[in-house]
Amino acid sequence: MRLSHKKIGLFFNLDNLFSTLLVIFILKFLPIIFYLDFLDPIQNTLENFQISDLVFSKIIEEEDIPADTNIVLVNISRLERREIAHLLQIVIDNKPKVIGIDALLDKPKDPSADSILANVIINGHNIVLVSKLENLNEETDKWERLVKAHYLFSDITCNGFANLVLDEDSTRTVRLFSPYEEVNNEIVNCFATEVVRIYDNQAYEYLLERGNDIEIINFKGYTDKFHKIDFMDFFDGERDFPSIEGKIVLLGYIGSRLNVLTNEDIFFTPLNDNYVGKSYPDMYGVVIWANVISMILDRNYYWRIPDWLSQVLIFLVLYKVMSIYTLIRIKLYSIYESFTLIWNFASIFLLALLIIFFFYVFRIDLHIEGIFFGLIISKQIYETWVDSLKLFLIDFVKRIKGQTLILGDD
Repeated sequence: MRLSHKKIGLFFNLDNLFSTLLVIFILKFLPIIFYLDFLDPIQNTLENFQISDLVFSKIIEEEDIPADTNIVLVNISRLERREIAHLLQIVIDNKPKVIGIDALLDKPKDPSADSILANVIINGHNIVLVSKLENLNEETDKWERLVKAHYLFSDITCNGFANLVLDEDSTRTVRLFSPYEEVNNEIVNCFATEVVRIYDNQAYEYLLERGNDIEIINFKGYTDKFHKIDFMDFFDGERDFPSIEGKIVLLGYIGSRLNVLTNEDIFFTPLNDNYVGKSYPDMYGVVIWANVISMILDRNYYWRIPDWLSQVLIFLVLYKVMSIYTLIRIKLYSIYESFTLIWNFASIFLLALLIIFFFYVFRIDLHIEGIFFGLIISKQIYETWVDSLKLFLIDFVKRIKGQTLILGDD
């Protein structure tokens, strides 16, 4: 059955096209509007809102996710280096396969304590320290500096950068991580990637074969999904920790004591129940790295569509919405206001369901959340174009043509 030209015109016409382009123009230049300080709360909420967060915080059942027995978290709180050395020696004595220390030891402190810690690290094996990337070149998208631990420590061990993918000017929500980065023409691994490289080379090679500059973090959970030990347990005289042998042990800050949240080295994640307007960060940095390592070892990834494809999807969705407005305007004009209002809300709801469906069922992140503001204003923009801007432009063109004719007659 062939569609008539009249029916085709309902969907493929200039009104739909220009209305869509006008919405996209507004979406592109929206940040300029939000440079006003009093609109910062609106800006932060829109930037931080991700429909896919609902999958982690509301849909996936926590009890359905098994704990990872390969990773042991050790809380070092605010220990001095001499105390860290004592704790680390006990960890080494229990024969883990890899030890990761999520504490930047970039500056020398007490020479005696530094010497003791360096000697402990020398006597250990497969120890990964954190480094820090600095000075990102926006044009080349490459880092210009890598700050490693002090040479006393970094010259005798491996390192991986601990930079998390987040917006420092927003709400510090972590959803992504960068497996590796380029610094001065050298590829360097992130902390989690380097730990996995030593622990399971096949899982490491699989990560590299994916070839993604950015990966979505498939969060397993909080500290309850990993075996954890508080620093006080190491200072109570206990030296045998059978849960450590052959495992990955991550030393890092997990509060002044375990299960006590503080504002130090803590971030928002999609697991946060308050997924809109988050009020308090929920996961420490070392626990985020544990989740990343667990995901890499399990090869349990999400897929993120290319940016160009997400832009195409945004255009097609907006165009389809405008086409429905045209259809309602022509076929149901007497109840146009009611139906378009219903369709406006329905389109937002249906798109949210589509994003959740792809993320939960197919593990595909469409990352087109930026379109939601466009859908909210789509009805107003469509009517502004059809009933005002288009008529103004037509009248303007007619006036220009009329003046041209008069000039030509003279």
